[in-house]
Amino acid sequence: MSESPQVTVCVPHWQALTLIRPCLRALRKRTRPGLAHVIVVDNGSRDESLDYLRALDWIELVERPEEGPEGWPENAFSAWDAGLARAQTPYVLTLHSDVFVLDEGWLDPLLVALEDPTVAGAGPWKQEQGGALYRLQRRLVAGALDRLRGRQLADGERYPRDYCALYRTQVLRERGLTFRPIHGKGGGYAIARQLWDEGHATRVVDLQGLVQHVGHGVAFTDPERFPPRERERARRRWGKVARARWFQDLLAADELDR
Repeated sequence: MSESPQVTVCVPHWQALTLIRPCLRALRKRTRPGLAHVIVVDNGSRDESLDYLRALDWIELVERPEEGPEGWPENAFSAWDAGLARAQTPYVLTLHSDVFVLDEGWLDPLLVALEDPTVAGAGPWKQEQGGALYRLQRRLVAGALDRLRGRQLADGERYPRDYCALYRTQVLRERGLTFRPIHGKGGGYAIARQLWDEGHATRVVDLQGLVQHVGHGVAFTDPERFPPRERERARRRWGKVARARWFQDLLAADELDR
């Protein structure tokens, strides 16, 4: 997107054209020019989605033909490690292919959070579905459950979720941090734990209305790997997104691929 961007956006991918095409189109349409460079790490796709990615001259495509679906989710974590190794920007952002940018200012809250020199990572927690009343009810219920358990959820237990999280490239690289499983979990949890151990802070940022996260969208595009309940939940979430006008506009915007 730019010769001197500030953010490297890294997206793992495997045979999910239904997701990756609108994901990348939304990135290109709603990211301010000059701000970001996009890396897609393909984990062994062998279908038309790989041809699509190869035809995009505005992304950096990293092909890993030795990978495949049997390596998931570990190869998603190592894909972010590969993006981090290639990043030449002050910040690196992990992104899922089922995340769609809705607003040109989507990166601003993340960049503002990292203006604090003690903060090395920032991102949303779980993006709630539904309106403001629904989100308030969820927070009230969660707080009541915490009180019943005899504790209040500590800020440090809410880490930036890797579906859209921004990190300081230099900190992660100099400390040799990895998205591979640490303390039993990979992705955003692994990085957060390593940052905390190193004395760095992370911050949870609300991106509601700035990005749309389908949540386990791969359960819709690759259902064999998921139980029926998760497939059905993904189908319902995907249906809501697919009917939205902004999403239909992305599907029609072939010019964003050129």
